Amino acid sequence: MATTKISDSVQVKGAVSDYLSGKIGRRSFLLRLTTVGFTAAAAQQYLELVAAPASLQAGDTNQVDTLLRGAYVITMDDQRQVYTNGYLAIRDGKIVGVGRDSECTFRGGETIDGSDMVVMPGLINAHNHLVQVASRGRGDDPRRPGVRPSPGRDDMQARMRNLVGGQIAEAVHWDEDRTYNMVRLHLMALLKAGTIGTHDQHFTNVNKRSIDGVLRAIDDSGMRALVARGTANHPDVLPQDLREDTEVGLQEVERLRSRWNSSRINVVPSPVAVAYIASGDDIVKMKRGAEAMGAQFEMELAGNTGHMVMEAIGWKGGVIEYLDDLGVLDDSVLGDKGHLLQDQEYQLWKDRGMKVCMVPTLRITDGLGLPADKFTDVGILPGLGTDSMVTPSGLWRVMRLIIYAQQMKDRREGVRRPEAWGYSERVLEMATRGGAWALFMEDRTGSLEVGKDGDCILIDGQRPYLRPNAESRRIVSDLVWSGESDMVDSVMVAGKFLMRNRECQIWDEREVVETAEKTLTSLNKDTGGDQRLPLRVPGQTVRGWKYL
Repeated sequence: MATTKISDSVQVKGAVSDYLSGKIGRRSFLLRLTTVGFTAAAAQQYLELVAAPASLQAGDTNQVDTLLRGAYVITMDDQRQVYTNGYLAIRDGKIVGVGRDSECTFRGGETIDGSDMVVMPGLINAHNHLVQVASRGRGDDPRRPGVRPSPGRDDMQARMRNLVGGQIAEAVHWDEDRTYNMVRLHLMALLKAGTIGTHDQHFTNVNKRSIDGVLRAIDDSGMRALVARGTANHPDVLPQDLREDTEVGLQEVERLRSRWNSSRINVVPSPVAVAYIASGDDIVKMKRGAEAMGAQFEMELAGNTGHMVMEAIGWKGGVIEYLDDLGVLDDSVLGDKGHLLQDQEYQLWKDRGMKVCMVPTLRITDGLGLPADKFTDVGILPGLGTDSMVTPSGLWRVMRLIIYAQQMKDRREGVRRPEAWGYSERVLEMATRGGAWALFMEDRTGSLEVGKDGDCILIDGQRPYLRPNAESRRIVSDLVWSGESDMVDSVMVAGKFLMRNRECQIWDEREVVETAEKTLTSLNKDTGGDQRLPLRVPGQTVRGWKYL
């Protein structure tokens, strides 16, 4: 190692302080050590020494808080190691050991028998809209007499006015408490499916305190989140009284970051999408505002709405090329969805270091499929998202859907592959490691490695739909092709159990459900939503079914 100067020593002490206080994560800590002369190996050794300061000061480096033994441990580390009979040791909220069970030297304050359990990083939902839990099941609502039909898919502008404009207009009724009550339910469902972190794009900000309800629920849940606070003001989508000035939106982001940002929660600004923001100048203003406050930046980058805007403004290239010309693309940008782009734009995405999340469900319903291969071909592993009400059952099914969407696209284009694109290991990485990367959480979570936060899920390998597993040789395949939410037994974030033995440890589950039902009833009355609900009540007949 290079000679250490006094200034370097100060930097090392500062890095240690920031890491132990939770200001920076594992990867950032290692990077700061290498900048003052540590080799990669020396930095890793030093990290292991400081990972659990309380126990080190006590002189017992083998004592840990929680020790999982005898489990099938999927690490998702850089070497993609899987310990078929492994252990995981957590102390002071950090991972301090992971490896073969036969080599475990740790003693646990609590030791958990991991026989017939799979231990792996928690899932990360990289594209979501938490308040839209209120619309769960809406896609099956029958059209009622006097209710206008939704615009067709060919009238994209009308669809946006109908969907987004309607949601924003109704948001005046979503105060902080109502939002909190509904989002708790959504988070609890995610948690019980093994999700430890989520994205939220919140663009319904007529009531400025609504998003505080989102953030309060996330804070209480113990989960991780990247929350994109959106500003929408396009005149073709919103009437004047519902448009928000970019300066107001940025001021609100600063307020929210001051109140809610932590080692688990990160609030960032978002222009939502090019079709929802008035101009390229407004996108630039928001990106520069994000840079000024040290925040990342998020927006949906889907080609279907993007093409419409490019045509309207006379831009001849793709939407990614347009944004690059504006100078707003770099490694602090999360672009959601990323479909229907021009071929050359995927390499541009890679060159700019941008993050990406893919949502397969809508691309199955419209028959287009999804070009996930375009990203993996240029060396990008996307995250996966549910898009809220579209696939509310969680990421286990989305893992299968991304494979189906890719197959649909291949067949539509006549592509034949020597090996299937969508193998189990790849989509599991997308739902964990890929999601952590997409949401700027990769130095804290997404893999089971020494120095990272103690985030993991325990899966009950005895579930009938996970058997037989062919002497463990199909465990990974079974998780992807047969996995369901209720196989998740326990969820841990930063060494704390948020769910254990299928029971939420944060909230009373019945109270959360009952409060959400009451809240939705009052919201529907205030917004007129009860007039759009199916008539599945006594005395009515719906699609031939008589309700008595």
